[in-house]
Amino acid sequence: MKWSFALVLFIYSSLVFSRVQLVLSSKEASIQQGSLEQGVLQISPEGFQELQGINLQGSTIAKSLYFLQIGPWLRQENSQSFNAEVTFVMIAVPQESLIRDQVKGKELEVELGQLTVRPTEPAPQLLFGTFSVPKKSNWLLWVSIILVGLGLGFFGYKFWLKLRQKRQTKLKLKALKQELADAKSYDDVVMLWKKKTIYVEAFPQLEGSFRKLEETLFRYQFKPRQNEEERAIVLDAYRSFVQESQGALHGI
Repeated sequence: MKWSFALVLFIYSSLVFSRVQLVLSSKEASIQQGSLEQGVLQISPEGFQELQGINLQGSTIAKSLYFLQIGPWLRQENSQSFNAEVTFVMIAVPQESLIRDQVKGKELEVELGQLTVRPTEPAPQLLFGTFSVPKKSNWLLWVSIILVGLGLGFFGYKFWLKLRQKRQTKLKLKALKQELADAKSYDDVVMLWKKKTIYVEAFPQLEGSFRKLEETLFRYQFKPRQNEEERAIVLDAYRSFVQESQGALHGI
């Protein structure tokens, strides 16, 4: 009996903690089915951990929602949630405000909130009694116009994607730059040092500044305990690091 109860509890907990809940919002309260839209995805810290290893970009959720592009996840200053800018298409009009699907063994829920989707009107039926076959010259003209339009649309879309990627990269670099200056305590400096690889990959010019900071940090970091004076020395070294880094990253 105890083993059965434990098994049921295990299965229930696995189902509960494998759920990933996201909230999708758009700049427009009402969007058109099949149109390319811009919006924001929001997720809690717990959901963010569950989402690790799952790439939603290029995925279709419940045959209704397609994620064309998802920007980097950024923690919000005034809340514990993570936000990411998203480009998406509502392929079908959802029957309710909550879209559910299974993704890599996890239950994915996307909450639409007050967002409404307008169905696309069906194409008008052809009246075969009045339909006439166009001349070959006109047909070639229309095919040429369509091909030129598709070509311009393709290159325009590629250009838009390039600009968007550049903007997202700039936002990510700004967020990393802000993190470099946010340490308030000795423990914050240690946490910043642990992410050194991320910062140096983004800002190779800071590698020398990190080495200087490490020279001071490594004197005390591996001791069982640091006294107030030692912590103060590390914080002074960090302030010098911030001054150097902010100067090196001017304009970002």
